[in-house]
Amino acid sequence: MDALLEDPSTLATTGLVVCEVLQGIRTDAEGARVERSLLSLTLLPEPSLGTYRRAAELFRVARRRGRTIRSTIDCILAAQCIEADVEILHGDRDFDRIAAIAPLRIHPSSPHPPGPRRR
Repeated sequence: MDALLEDPSTLATTGLVVCEVLQGIRTDAEGARVERSLLSLTLLPEPSLGTYRRAAELFRVARRRGRTIRSTIDCILAAQCIEADVEILHGDRDFDRIAAIAPLRIHPSSPHPPGPRRR
C-alpha cells in the first residue's frame, strides 16, 4: 500500500468511495485531512445510466451463479472500474465474487487477492 501512495497519480477514486470514507470520519480535523487526500486523486466519471444497468446485470449474473453480492454500491463501483478498465483495490469480498463472474480486475495489493474462487 505504501508503494501505491508514493505516486498518487496512479490512483483514482469515485464519488461513492469519497462518500463512504468520509462517513467513517470521527473528527472535523481528520475529515479535512482525509478529504484533501481523497480529492487529490483522479476522480473516475460519475456513473451513467449504462453504468447502473451494468451494475444490475452484475448483481443478477452473480445471483444466478449462486454468488451473493451484499451491496448495490459494490456492484456500481465494480461497473465503474470495468468501464474505466482499472484495477480495484479493496477489502470487501463482494468484489472477489464479482470478479469471478465479470471482467473486474483486482489489484494484487488487495487484502483478498485473486485466487481460487469460493462462494
